Formats: sequence, C-alpha cells, structure tokens
Amino acid sequence: MSTNNHLKKKVTAVISILFLLPAVVIFMIWTSVGIRVPDMSDVDRQETFLNYFSGLFKNLHVVNIVSIILCLVSIIFASRSFQKRLLSLRLIMLITVLVAIFIILFDISQLTRKAY
Repeated sequence: MSTNNHLKKKVTAVISILFLLPAVVIFMIWTSVGIRVPDMSDVDRQETFLNYFSGLFKNLHVVNIVSIILCLVSIIFASRSFQKRLLSLRLIMLITVLVAIFIILFDISQLTRKAY
C-alpha cells in the first residue's frame, strides 16, 4: 500500500510539472518578444506575441486565462505531493508552486492592462 501511495505522489508531481510547462512556454514567448525589440509599442508587441498562436488563441485575454488555469491545475497537483517525506520531491513541488504563482500574478497584471 505504501508503494502505491508513493507512486501516486510521484505521478501527481509529474502531472503538476506537465501542466506548468505550457504556461512557462507562454511566459517565455512573451518575454522573448519584449527582449528582441524593446522599443516596440504595446499593440505591436501583442500582435507579434499572438502571431505565435492560432485559432482560439488570437486574443491576449484568452491566452492569459488559459495560462492561469494551467497554473492553478499545476498548483493543485503539486499540493497533493507535499505530504510525502521525500525532501527532493517536496522541494521540486515548492518551486513548481512558486513559479506557478509568479506566472499567475504576471497574467493577472496583463489582464488588468488596458485592452487594445
């Protein structure tokens, strides 16, 4: 029974990281757009960023909301892995939660900006 429970904690940890990866990639794309051309206007930056996506994701608010949902799911799965004694797993999940919170705060700040 203990081995099965240990496996479930590792599986939830992996699932947590897998849900966080798309949000991290979205954040890195946004950051790379700003770094490549720093004197770009906000409208041009948003258009350049949205050109990386297709279909439903042609709206900045949709991309931010999807990123927030992915981060929240990642936090939920990571919180299930905190109860294990394995210190390395707990540290990885703590880092996962902190990164997810940072991305959520970034996405919220993007949502509160003036819509163009």
